[in-house]
Amino acid sequence: MRIQSALWIAVSVSALGLAFAHEAPKVDGVIQPEEYANVYRSEIGMELYWTVEDGKLYLGLKSPGKGWVGFGLESIEGPSADEPGHAHPMMLESDLLIAYVANGTATAEDLFTPDPGQPKPDQALGGQNDILEVAGTEDDSGTVIELVRPLNTGDAYDVALDKVIGEEIGVMLAYHPTADDFTVYHGPSTREEFEILLK
Repeated sequence: MRIQSALWIAVSVSALGLAFAHEAPKVDGVIQPEEYANVYRSEIGMELYWTVEDGKLYLGLKSPGKGWVGFGLESIEGPSADEPGHAHPMMLESDLLIAYVANGTATAEDLFTPDPGQPKPDQALGGQNDILEVAGTEDDSGTVIELVRPLNTGDAYDVALDKVIGEEIGVMLAYHPTADDFTVYHGPSTREEFEILLK
């Protein structure tokens, strides 16, 4: 009987451990150690964190600047879709999530780039803002943004990420040192494109 009880406890603890290992990040503007399943530290000083859980993409972004922070997904169907990690011409047909913190409040926008270098809010194009949650903090060390969006929003202006789970996808990071205005150009030294394995 004691052996069976010990076995039951061991299995229960193991199951709980697995549940905790896959717990979704808390969207509070603070990125805790090991909160996210994946991390990438970029050459431009930004850090990208991500977890895929319950049909959603959880993103954490750290920037050394105090302006807007951006994350981009290259189109998987548009131009250069067969070359992940290589920027489309001036972000053409890219799916963008951009956010900033002002007066302690985080604001985020879901954008698409129908024309080279001219991102527009999805809502202005007939789509919708599919960011489910956003939180952020800002201090002398820079900006932290956390946000969530569905893997598949059903929006024609968003990348259907459920189609590329377990595959590499081209992404972009960018930030502005001071400006919160999304339309202010980030500059060549505060942008990077690369591939991540979406898992």
